[in-house]
Amino acid sequence: MSAIIGAKTYAEYAVVDALQGAFCLPSDISVEDGCAFFINPFTVVGIVETVKESGSNVFIHTAAASQLGQMLVKYCKTQGVQVVNIVRRNDQADMLRKVGAEIIVVTSEAEWEIKLQKLIKDLNIKCAFDAVAGEMSGTLLTMLPPGGTVWVYGRLAPEPVGNIQPLDLIYRGKKIQGFMLTNWLFKGGRLKGLFRSMRAASKVRKFLKDIFSCTFKDTDMEAMHAHYCTLMAGGATGNKMRVRPHPV
Repeated sequence: MSAIIGAKTYAEYAVVDALQGAFCLPSDISVEDGCAFFINPFTVVGIVETVKESGSNVFIHTAAASQLGQMLVKYCKTQGVQVVNIVRRNDQADMLRKVGAEIIVVTSEAEWEIKLQKLIKDLNIKCAFDAVAGEMSGTLLTMLPPGGTVWVYGRLAPEPVGNIQPLDLIYRGKKIQGFMLTNWLFKGGRLKGLFRSMRAASKVRKFLKDIFSCTFKDTDMEAMHAHYCTLMAGGATGNKMRVRPHPV
C-alpha cells in the first residue's frame, strides 16, 4: 500500500514519480488513514528540522491547537525540542495540555505579549513558525532578539503580513521568510530532495499510528456541504473532514 503525493488523488488512477511521489505505508494502515500521511506529518518534520538547522532547540508556534500543532507537541518531545504554543482560547490550551504541551500562551489574555516576551528572554528563543500571518508575523518578529527569524507557513488572518519594524530588518538582522513543505523537501536539488524525502517518510512512518494519527469527521458527497458548514461554524480547530465517495 502506498501514499501518493503530487497527483490528483481523487482520481481512480494516477501516474507519479516512483521515487518522489509514492511512499509505502504499513500494511495495517487503511487507505483512508493513509490519506493523511503527507502534508501535516511531513510539515511537522520539516519545521523541527529547520529549527535544528538554525542551531536552536526551542521555538514559537502559532495556531498551535490545530491537528498539526498537536502533532508538533508530541513529535518535539521525541526530538529534544521545546515548543512555545500560542493559541486564542483557554479551551484550546486545555486541549494541548492533554497531548503533553508544557508552555502555552493564550492571546485572549490581557498580558499575553508580556508573558511571551519573558519566555523569549528566559529560553533564548530566536525563531518562530507562524500559521496566522497578518499582524502576528510582525509582532513576533519585533519580540525576537537580534538575528531572529519568523517563518510564515500559513495565512489564517485575512490581512497581508504586517506590523514589521524596518529597523528590525536593517539594524537588528532579523528575517521573515516563507516556509513551504515542498520547497523544504527539495532544497538543494533533486538528489538531496530524494534523500530528505526518504528520511522524512521514515520518521513519519515510525510514528504514524500515534504521534501522526489523525481524527476525522467522515462524510459523503451528499452531506459534505452541511458537515463543512457545521465544522467551520465551530472554528474547525483541531478537526479534519474526510469525504468518502460512498455513504458512511
